[in-house]
Amino acid sequence: MRKNVTIFLIFTVLSFALVVGAIFAPFEKIYELKNNLFYRAGKVSSLKVYSLGGEMEVFVDNEAKGTVSPDMPFLDVFPIDRGEHTVRLLRKSSNEGFYKEFEKRIWFEEGFDVIVSCEIGPSLDSSFGWMLYAKKANDGIEGVVRLHLKCNTRDCIARIDEKESFGDGEEYLMSLDSQHYVNVKASGYQGIEFQLLPNEEEARRLISGYDLYLEVNLYRLPI
Repeated sequence: MRKNVTIFLIFTVLSFALVVGAIFAPFEKIYELKNNLFYRAGKVSSLKVYSLGGEMEVFVDNEAKGTVSPDMPFLDVFPIDRGEHTVRLLRKSSNEGFYKEFEKRIWFEEGFDVIVSCEIGPSLDSSFGWMLYAKKANDGIEGVVRLHLKCNTRDCIARIDEKESFGDGEEYLMSLDSQHYVNVKASGYQGIEFQLLPNEEEARRLISGYDLYLEVNLYRLPI
């Protein structure tokens, strides 16, 4: 039996704008409590894929694993061995090649899910979403977690609890004694804000000694 300790990562808690007609328009709150990172007891990992728009085919190491759409909670690919694997997402369309293909080498840590939550557009700028995964730290410090940020735009800024900030390619040492909120924004892009850690102290302690990697693709606002 797989035991899950929820690591709440609410992609849109406060400020992600509602879908207002355009296919690739930004969102607000409609995915609240939907996207979660779990800790699983055991020596394997898994992949959870959420579609924020359209039906997508999911491949791991070139092996088809199923499809996911916004009508589904998510697609759970389990088990996946610890280590690097290639994840590829193809959005279905009657016009072959219209949507940009998502392909990424991702580290899978034993006991943790990798989360990919996105809508694929015709280009990187018209796509949006995020990816979160964990990796055992070589120099882990008890009671804290190191958060690494990577964005599709170099001038993005992440703020923790509306106080301290860090940028693309940088890291932030985050305490595990309480919940934290992360806000990621950039000029000309729709920002996102989300709750990062579990509410339960016992669940937060399980993350101690790991690094978290957050990769964000912000939606570029039309000029």
